[in-house]
Amino acid sequence: MKASLVLLLSGLILVGSIAATGWWATGNPSSRPPAPLGAEAWTSVVTTVAPELARADVPDPATASPSEVAAFADRLTPRQRDDLVRLAPATVGNLDGLPLTMRYAANESMVTEAPTPVVEQVLAVNAVAGLRTAESTRPGRTLAYDPRGDGRVVQVVGDLERAKHIAVLVPGSSWRLDNVLRWPSGHRTSPLVNATVLQRALGDDAAIVVWLGYDAPERVDLAAVGSARAIAGAGALRRFLNSLPAVHVSLLCHSYGTVVCGRALPGAPVDEVVALGSPGMDVATVSDLRTTARVWAARTADDPIRVTPAVRVLGLGHGTSPVDPKFGARVFRTGTATGHDQYYAEGTESLANIARIVLGHAAEVTLR
Repeated sequence: MKASLVLLLSGLILVGSIAATGWWATGNPSSRPPAPLGAEAWTSVVTTVAPELARADVPDPATASPSEVAAFADRLTPRQRDDLVRLAPATVGNLDGLPLTMRYAANESMVTEAPTPVVEQVLAVNAVAGLRTAESTRPGRTLAYDPRGDGRVVQVVGDLERAKHIAVLVPGSSWRLDNVLRWPSGHRTSPLVNATVLQRALGDDAAIVVWLGYDAPERVDLAAVGSARAIAGAGALRRFLNSLPAVHVSLLCHSYGTVVCGRALPGAPVDEVVALGSPGMDVATVSDLRTTARVWAARTADDPIRVTPAVRVLGLGHGTSPVDPKFGARVFRTGTATGHDQYYAEGTESLANIARIVLGHAAEVTLR
């Protein structure tokens, strides 16, 4: 995020069109999440595969909680689970609460059969976590995959079922399915690169999840200054967090991703929340987040997001910076980390502190 552009957007917030802001915050179609992928045929597929189930017993992909979905899966035989993966991969692969084995298998089949040359080139399937093949060296396994529009994806690095600590990375503006999963990542440090660096720092007891389950703003523009994309993504993030094992969970949010996290926190079972390079979380103080989690924040000395105005006017702007003492977060040191995208740089105090937070070693975090 360049300082000049941020200053320009400051002007939009302070003197822009007041009439447009109400629509942007509430009436904008981007504030409404899309229908679940493959939901139209889901019920008929399930009742064909498992005829002993009544239609009323089939969970609605749009409204069923992860616990309701898990209870449904428990009623299926191994053969029925395999048939659902084969016949309804789009729904199975994105339905929080289903067993990980079903979701991994469904998404790997989806990625393999992706119709466009660009997606085929960028999203070569990994059959086993960390497996290196001639097609791709991309780490992890795909837990959710939706190629519509800019795409949504959830990638897991590490063993999510056996992990004692889980960190969920929520990226910000300009990230989409293809550049999140691109491996090698190219000249830009990607969330997946950050996940692999963090997982190495944490060891085998931890699993890292890159969660791009929302339509991030394409750039620093009116969408990034508004909250519509965050509102649409917050419900999906909260639902995903409620599907995770009951272990120590950290929510690591970056840039616009911190807005999504701020909106998702009420009702989300997380132990730690970290806001990195945040423009604000749509609230004035930690207490407004309505969470029992410990709330942490960090910003490098030269992060251009520092010039973002700490205002919120009729749906534009994201409020108090989490590193502001008035916000009430625990602000930690970043050491030699620089810029907006280097909070996970190896050898930095920033990475060391993030690792301590994820492992639950709060007393070892070096505060600013």
